[in-house]
Amino acid sequence: IPLSLTTISLLSAGQQSKLVFSGALIVLFLAFFSISMILYIYTREVQFLGITLFFAGVLAVFMCQTGLGRILFWGESVETNNRLSLIAGAGIIASLCMIGRSLRFHHQYQDMANRVLRFLTYSMLPVALFFLLIPFQQLTAHMVVPLLLLALLVLIGVLFMATITAIQGSKAAMYLVSSWVLIILSYTTLLAYKFRLVEREASLQNTGEVIAILAGIFLLLSVAEFIRSQRDELNDVRHQTKAKGDFLKNVSQEFLAP
Repeated sequence: IPLSLTTISLLSAGQQSKLVFSGALIVLFLAFFSISMILYIYTREVQFLGITLFFAGVLAVFMCQTGLGRILFWGESVETNNRLSLIAGAGIIASLCMIGRSLRFHHQYQDMANRVLRFLTYSMLPVALFFLLIPFQQLTAHMVVPLLLLALLVLIGVLFMATITAIQGSKAAMYLVSSWVLIILSYTTLLAYKFRLVEREASLQNTGEVIAILAGIFLLLSVAEFIRSQRDELNDVRHQTKAKGDFLKNVSQEFLAP
């Protein structure tokens, strides 16, 4: 059904379950986004900034792809819908690079990988400006394909880095690997439908969204584990500082004792 003010009621009557599911998914991603933003404001960690940008981009793409954005916000503007989707895609790639740069692992190519991810992070800004300023008639499907492939390559690269970090003993990276596998699965499903490699079945209509929810949950579990590990490290430092202070205090008392 073409989306307009006169056809919203028809859409609601024909796809009530789909709208309820999509609305619940938006609320869930808004909650994920809010939690990540609060953590970034509190800690100023690059990892939380990347996760916040990731959830914001996923939320924008989801609203563009499902049509809910056209119902709730920008109406029949196809130009706004397409531009916002492409800009959000660039933001998602930048967020993936930020998350990859926050990983703490030991490898001979770690510095080179971080430099590449830093370059890709900053290069997404002119890409987003390009999609914002280019005349709408010049936006073609051929411009989307390189962005999609770049996102897939970044996903695979960060998955490899997270796997190394998890092997080296990081529990937070283990959750991140699980999240990344689900994100890649959801993303490849989207690409398969996008390029019509497989037919979308009605029974599997919400598969990508469900996988995305699970990926978001694992991503938040990774954040929670990272916070717990940081807190444990801080407690260890406090205990060591207290132990050193007690030792110096005892030594001072021994020197001052007659």
